[in-house]
Amino acid sequence: MQPLVLYSLLLVDHMNKRQAIPLSTFFSDAEQNAVEYIVSDSPLNDSYYIPPDAPQRIGAYQKIYQDERTSIYAHQH
Repeated sequence: MQPLVLYSLLLVDHMNKRQAIPLSTFFSDAEQNAVEYIVSDSPLNDSYYIPPDAPQRIGAYQKIYQDERTSIYAHQH
């Protein structure tokens, strides 16, 4: 079993001097870092916010769950 890789927008955001990161860049960076799942929650929880109207598929990631606050995307191999 491969270790779970957690990808924190907080770290990326800090490294990019608090600049907003477009969805395509965020997902591309996640793929380059071998991220299996992207979990988005409320921005109040220091999470990368993925709007509800975001595409079902972004790059190599497919949306597998969404409710009012949370979106989960899984890497498609």
